[in-house]
Amino acid sequence: LLGRVSQFANVLKSQGVACGDRVIIYMPMTIEGVVAMQACARIGATHSVVFGGFSAKALQERIIDVGACAVVTANFQMRGGKELPLKSIVDEALSLGGCEAVKSVIVYQRTASSVNMVAGRDLTFSQAQAGQSTECPPEPVGAEHPLFVLYTSGSTGKPKGAQLTHRGCVNNIFSALFSNLSQMTAQCLVEGKEPPNASDPGQKQLAAIIATPLFHVTANNAVAQVVTVSGGKIVHTYKWDAGDALRIIEEEKITNFSGV
Repeated sequence: LLGRVSQFANVLKSQGVACGDRVIIYMPMTIEGVVAMQACARIGATHSVVFGGFSAKALQERIIDVGACAVVTANFQMRGGKELPLKSIVDEALSLGGCEAVKSVIVYQRTASSVNMVAGRDLTFSQAQAGQSTECPPEPVGAEHPLFVLYTSGSTGKPKGAQLTHRGCVNNIFSALFSNLSQMTAQCLVEGKEPPNASDPGQKQLAAIIATPLFHVTANNAVAQVVTVSGGKIVHTYKWDAGDALRIIEEEKITNFSGV
């Protein structure tokens, strides 16, 4: 994961994305979405994940409001065995006007179907990553540097963006996820036992399973960042039943569940 994140961070930098810039992520439920989020964080760019079911107009509003200079998307997403468009919606959103700041659109080939690619603006993941190093030193940023912006649905008016900082997102949620470890420590002290070592992966291995209809919402954005900070594991899935859930939880030793 580190190699893929670093490589995509270099892709973003090669497309002119720098610390403080904004990037829209309009992706299906894939690991590439997580890679894109963490690549933005690695270079100090602020990302905004847009729900893959939103219309071109909804996407355009968020591109304009956040001031995005790049969009990361896919050609299609798969739902119920059918291809649903993403790249064509991005094209429509950009054609509505006000998105002139967007200079790059990076497209993950989720399916084999071809889509319109605008010369000088659009690149596939494979094209963009060709020759890029898998090493990229992280950009030092302050604790209050913006990590991501999440928008309300806009169902009752203009979408409102909530900005989360690096410290506010990662530290607070990291603490919440590991609150049970603190409880274990307190109990050990009461019983006169040696507390577990939080730095020992054998004592506490965080594994989170994320199940959503489409790649979006605060929980998934935050968990994707926080679980990897902890040295844990993320299991993504988009199609399952109760039997699958129990099997995956048992096989992967899942400790946290996030879903919609």
